[in-house]
Formats: sequence, structure tokens, C-alpha cells
Amino acid sequence: TTRTPEPNDETHETWLIVGDGDLSYSAHRAPHLAARNVRLIATVLEDQATHLRTYRNSQTAIDAISKYSNHTVTFEVDATRLEERFSTRSLDRIIFNFPHWPGKANNRYNRALLNEFLKSASAVLRANGEIHVPLCVGQGGQEATSVRQWRQSWMASLYAAEHGLILRNVEPFRVEYSLSSYRGVDRPFAVGTDPLNYVFTLPNSIPVAEHLQVSCRHELRIPLEPESLQSCRYSLQELTETKVITKLAADLAPQGVRVSVPLWDVFRLDHSPVPLLVFLLVYSGETMPLTRLVADEIRAKLETATFERLGLPVAKRNRMVSKPFPYPLLDVLIAEYVDAQEMNHSIHKS
Repeated sequence: TTRTPEPNDETHETWLIVGDGDLSYSAHRAPHLAARNVRLIATVLEDQATHLRTYRNSQTAIDAISKYSNHTVTFEVDATRLEERFSTRSLDRIIFNFPHWPGKANNRYNRALLNEFLKSASAVLRANGEIHVPLCVGQGGQEATSVRQWRQSWMASLYAAEHGLILRNVEPFRVEYSLSSYRGVDRPFAVGTDPLNYVFTLPNSIPVAEHLQVSCRHELRIPLEPESLQSCRYSLQELTETKVITKLAADLAPQGVRVSVPLWDVFRLDHSPVPLLVFLLVYSGETMPLTRLVADEIRAKLETATFERLGLPVAKRNRMVSKPFPYPLLDVLIAEYVDAQEMNHSIHKS
């Protein structure tokens, strides 16, 4: 595979546009980027002969881009294998507009495409760079208002976190160019009235807004055995104020993970005379990507520390944390959680 030449002058930004259909988006951006002395690398998956044969405006777009000395058009670039064409940490911005699996596809294939692209792009993105992925409403999942909507989306923030990326922003995307690559042929396609641009970055010290954070949750169940409570240095009232458990979990969590305890409850199971103190813990990626594995490591440490540091037993240990979800869905999940308890008493919100 031919490696694309890297820029010699690192004082100027380098932008990569992948999967650009008939190259109309790159042609649209070319004059604006040239005026800012930004180097543009416009790419498509097809070879040049196929591209010229498929898209009637191919040559016009190629000429519009190539007339600028710091802009190039490169063919046969796979958006899921960028590390084969570009050096590590060499690109300031990587753009993939409205990615879609060729042909009629379900969410599984589109998720796989997005996942592989983010994995590849994360390897060639500079430390302060950005990955931009405009998507149709409902595809990215961040605007989901129900668990069903989230599960039917492409779960963009979840896959980004798996590859060390943080969802930094979701903003309206204005379509000001010709959309002309429908399933690999020269036909326009619709993106709806309000497409959204998902902006991903590598982690840094700047916290991500709560509504963009990825979260996982789990229960901590503590049997209130009289002997354990007597030996514990905290009273039951202090424990139910949640500060003790919140601080313990926060001390165990990696820097950059936010810990909250939105609910707690004390209840008695029918088959046991010992009441249970139950906390619902939520971990959210604030300055670091949160994956299910990271969250579950915190859960395991918390269960051990609850026994070793507080002297309290933990029931139903080693139950993995929930699958990741967007933090704005927490209220919906809490409502479902409360309904699922099927208890005749109130659950306490922290």
C-alpha cells in the first residue's frame, strides 16, 4: 500500500476527508481551507478510473481541489484502515460525512463501519485533533430519549470510548454541498432536516459536559447484619446519606471518572430476615473515556473495599455493571429501575 506523504511544516493544520462520495464536500471546503493555509487530503474508496466512471462531476471536483498547491486528492483510501496510509498522530482533523455501509444495510453493519473508522482514526489523530462525523438524527444515539431509541442507534459515543476517544460536542450540521453518493452510485440522498455533527477528541484535562458523558451503573447490596453494623465505624444513618459510599467509590475510580449515587433503599427480602441496604451507583466519563470494562473494575474494587475498609458484607458480588448508556438517559433508567423493584415502599433519591 502506498503511504500518503506527510506534511513537512507542522505549523499548519492537516485535514483528512474520507469517504467523500463524488468529492463535492472536499471541493466545497477547498477554497476556505486554502485561505487558512490548511492542508487538505480528500479521499475516496474507489480507484480513480471507477470514480470518474461513476460520478459525473468527478473530474470537476478533482480539479477544484487540486488547483490549490497544498490540497491533494487520493484514491483507494479505506476509512477503516487509515493507519496503513498515514503516520501515527499526523492529522489535525478527520471528517467522515454520513458514513453508511454499501447497499441496503441494518444497524449492525453501520455500527461496525463506524466502530472500525473510529478505531483507525484514533491512531492517526494528533493530540489536540478532532474527528467529525455528521449523522442523521437518531443514528448517533446521543439525542435518544428512551432506551429503545439508544439501542436502535449506532451508539457512537460507546464505540468512541472503546478506542480512547471522548465525545466532545454534538452540534447542528449545515449541508451546503451536493449529496451525491447513494449506496455507491451517483444519486442524491436525504439526511433529514436536522443532521448532527458528532465531534470526538482524545482525552485531556477539560471536562466533558454531563449530557455528552458515557455512563454505566450497578447496585451495591449490603446485608445489614447486626454484628457487621456494630463493628462498622459509620452508623446506618451516615451510610444512607450516601456520602460514605460515594467517596469510597470516587477514591477507587480512575481520575476522570465521575461517581454519583442517585438512589438508595433499605428493604427486606421475603426469604431472609436480614434487611438489605442497596445503593445505585453511576460512573460517568468526565475527562477520560469510560468503557464497560473500566466501570466494572471500579465495581469490583468497591465491593472488596466495602468489606475490607468498612467491615460490611456485600451480597450478589461479581455482577457486571450495565452496558454503557448516554448520561441523559439516567432518569429514564432510574424510572424503569424503580418500577422493576415491585416493592411497597419508597426508594430514596440522593
